[in-house]
This record gives sequence, structure tokens and C-alpha cells, in this order.
Amino acid sequence: MDELNQKQALTATEQWLEVVRRQVNSLQYGVVQITVHNSRVTQIDRTERVRINPPTIQFFSNQPDHWRE
Repeated sequence: MDELNQKQALTATEQWLEVVRRQVNSLQYGVVQITVHNSRVTQIDRTERVRINPPTIQFFSNQPDHWRE
């Protein structure tokens, strides 16, 4: 590989690494997936999860205490 192609490859690598870095840094919960074809990164997918803490609900309010656990 000549010097120009090496620089272009490095630039492309730096670009997708920066995209991955930004995607990871912006997630609290989730997945960043990298797709590779013929040794080249072709796609970067980001799936974000949102965690919700449900309120405590007593479904069996008229049942004995040991049923509420």
C-alpha cells in the first residue's frame, strides 16, 4: 500500500472510530453495533434502551401481607 492509500485508510479509520466514540458517549443504556464487509466498516447502528422504574403498586391490597411480596 502506498503512502497516499495508507493516509486515506487511516483517515477512514479515524472517521468511523470517531462516529463510534460519539455514539457510545451519548448512550446511557444500549448497544453500538459495527457491521464489517470485506474487512471494512460499512455500517454503525445504535440502539438505545430507556429504563423506567415503575411505581410500587399493591395489586392484592385485600390479601394477607405474605401475598404482597
